Amino acid sequence: MGMSRSKRRSKRHGNPPSPEITVTESPSSTAPSTREWLLVAILLVLGVSIRIAFPSRMAIEHFDEGVYASNIWFGPDAGYQYPQRRFYAPPLLPSLIEWSMIVDQTRDPTTRTLNPLTPLVPSLFTGCLTLVVVWRMTREWFGAEAGLATLAIASLSDFHALYSRAALTEALMLLLFVAAVWTLKRAFSTSSYLFLGIAGLLTGLAWWTKYNGWLPLAVGFGGLVIAFAIDANCRRHTIRLIAFWIGAAAIAFAVWSPYLRELQPYGGYAEVAANHRQYLVGFGGWVSSLAQQYANLSHFDGWATCASIGIAILSALAVTPRNPKRSLKVCVLAVGLCAATAWLGAALIMFALSTSFVGLELYRRRFASAANDDDRLALYFLAAWIGGLLLATPFYHPYPRLTLPWLCAVWIGAGVAISQLVETADKPSEHHGVSKRWVVALVASVLALLVTLPRIAERGIPAWQSRTGWVPIAKQIIEEVGNRAELARGGRDEAIVVVYGEPGLFFQLKLTGTQSFVPGGDLRFINDTTRDSSVPTFLVAGPHALRTEGYQEDLARNMAHLERVEEYQYTPSYLVLLNQYDPRSLAAQPVETRSESVTLYQIVESQRN
Repeated sequence: MGMSRSKRRSKRHGNPPSPEITVTESPSSTAPSTREWLLVAILLVLGVSIRIAFPSRMAIEHFDEGVYASNIWFGPDAGYQYPQRRFYAPPLLPSLIEWSMIVDQTRDPTTRTLNPLTPLVPSLFTGCLTLVVVWRMTREWFGAEAGLATLAIASLSDFHALYSRAALTEALMLLLFVAAVWTLKRAFSTSSYLFLGIAGLLTGLAWWTKYNGWLPLAVGFGGLVIAFAIDANCRRHTIRLIAFWIGAAAIAFAVWSPYLRELQPYGGYAEVAANHRQYLVGFGGWVSSLAQQYANLSHFDGWATCASIGIAILSALAVTPRNPKRSLKVCVLAVGLCAATAWLGAALIMFALSTSFVGLELYRRRFASAANDDDRLALYFLAAWIGGLLLATPFYHPYPRLTLPWLCAVWIGAGVAISQLVETADKPSEHHGVSKRWVVALVASVLALLVTLPRIAERGIPAWQSRTGWVPIAKQIIEEVGNRAELARGGRDEAIVVVYGEPGLFFQLKLTGTQSFVPGGDLRFINDTTRDSSVPTFLVAGPHALRTEGYQEDLARNMAHLERVEEYQYTPSYLVLLNQYDPRSLAAQPVETRSESVTLYQIVESQRN
């Protein structure tokens, strides 16, 4: 397998290759054709539409979303952040969310009302922008057909769309991660100090987004290890390439170091690392974590994801005029891979396509001349990206969102493999027209696809699942607390509500309520003698409280001082559920069993000691 057709066209129209192979290849300079721009526009419109559709179904729900979105309500005594936010993420995304809310408030300073979608704006924007960056990077690395195929897969990814619609760090992190890897490879390939600086800056910003934001450096290092192992030309540039990597790492650390200094009063990064270690599953849990991550990704395969590989094939086919008769073979391939995706899951099919491309190319470059290739380091980066994250990710608790950087790598690998399959199928054969075996293959693929349609129909578009479960509960709590405060004090606002371990619910209460809402991590406030006992005080405890070690024992000790006011049923979305449960076990349970309880208590002052 060689380079893609568009790469070879750029070679033919340029200067002939130098007899001496150098590692400083130039990026692809072939400008997109009108046809390619049209296809890109169509795919981007589809991708953006999936991410922004049905805004009424979006809301702050996830635990971490509540932490990131609530900083605006905390003053200097709390460090202008939700308590212990440092354990969940560095401050870049929370700061972007906070500034989005500040800008939203300046539109109408006379009202305190915030648009509930405002905290989601950074993720929506960066999720959509990632599609453009992934396309441009893949096109530069592997050609126009590969770029279009990858864009189709990325745009129609239900999984990425889901996290683009959440106020979590994943969408921003993926954008910075991909851009950092792209510019780091550019720096290595062109010896550009400008791109070296940009790569270091982007990696530093990724580090400000998540604590694993240094991963672009790992991809770059892994790519160099592969390059030195199999490519004699790269070994001739060992000193320069290692020096560039060290330079990028130094710049990234310099960008991140101010936040590292911010952590010092809290025990430094060691405290954060100790918290993260409790989620490591080690070698013993690696296989089960990998299996659950596969189940997680398959669970989010909806209509769009199952169609994405077929649309990727047709996009790669359409970018260049083809022979209509031979194009029928490609259509058979499209239907067949869509059926395989529906049966086995998109992640597995894309991984198989990726490894077939990467493995064959690495073998060819190890044992054959690569004198005409101009995407040398791109392949090594991609191999390290796919293989490294495949090995590393299952060592952690199988949170679904952790797979997103790896998933992006297999988008690219699958896109390149698809472009090569289309090119192979488009070559002339000895047979004129379409043989019977292609007709049989088409019929079999269509039947296999039809059989899976009912199962796919149940999933629909997983990204569009409603995540507004906290909203009605918040309204009911505000109403009940307001009624009781009015009876006790004559004003609906004169009450204190302590929200135990539910930042998502805290955000929704704070967004619409007018009482005093406080996050809580223990029940010591119940016996606090300095508290004004004339102000009605309430406790709200949800599923995270029940899972907190020691909470139920603490609750039992204080039940004499608490009146149970009301219990509400909350059904989490799958974005939340799959953090705690294996989707394979949830599939066997009725929907009713997935609901969890939220209890409202009032402190009974007359029974206090």
